[in-house]
Amino acid sequence: MSRWSAGIICLAVLVGACAGGTAPETSAGTTSDTSTTVNSPSRDEPDSTIAEPRGLRETFSERGVTTMTLRSDETGPHPTLTWDTVDGAALFLLAIIDGNGSPYWAWTGTETSVRVGGGNTAELNQTATLHEPMKATIAAVSSEGRLVAISEPTTIGP
Repeated sequence: MSRWSAGIICLAVLVGACAGGTAPETSAGTTSDTSTTVNSPSRDEPDSTIAEPRGLRETFSERGVTTMTLRSDETGPHPTLTWDTVDGAALFLLAIIDGNGSPYWAWTGTETSVRVGGGNTAELNQTATLHEPMKATIAAVSSEGRLVAISEPTTIGP
């Protein structure tokens, strides 16, 4: 497995976890640093703390990773997804997660657009077809494999 394949798998897992997410807990039962807390009364404790998940934008910006915007101006089974270039990016990794949170389709390349399923036109027999609303995320990595930018999960659909 190449390091780019491993990167796509990691991106797909990250998108799936963040798209439906609850705040991760530590062994002590408290939330990790990827969530913020708000005070809320509870039946058992008058001043308990409830975890409120934070978005990717806040988590990554604290680590110097910029945000990207993934766009799709088309509908249908093979929309074209586009994004802007990113300073320092050598490669883009796209992951699409289905409605159940499972990885559905992934792509890597240097272009700033891709048709879902691959190919240049909607008439080609692509490998993936959107048959339900799904979540897509694009990430930009440097030539050293460092995450440079990432988008929030974006809903795309047929």
